[in-house]
Amino acid sequence: MPTNIAMEILSAWKRKRNQNPSADQATLFKYILWERFADRMIADDEMEAMAHGATSLADLALRVLQREKPAMKEEPLSSSARTAIRQFFVMNYPEGL
Repeated sequence: MPTNIAMEILSAWKRKRNQNPSADQATLFKYILWERFADRMIADDEMEAMAHGATSLADLALRVLQREKPAMKEEPLSSSARTAIRQFFVMNYPEGL
């Protein structure tokens, strides 16, 4: 599941970056989050905090995973999810770290 979310975030990143090449990272992260959480009850401030707090695509993927699956915030699930997402980006898109 963590790698599926990482793949979806990476695909959305590539699509949004192509649509908005001059947008900064935080703006693209907001667009990704707005699209992902469009039909869910999540406040704009929470998405804003997630977008501005994320330092990389891997970090954003982890935040999305923990938002969708709150149990992933607790150890040892949190560290195994972080490792799986990191490995995904190392193999598929090292720039996302």
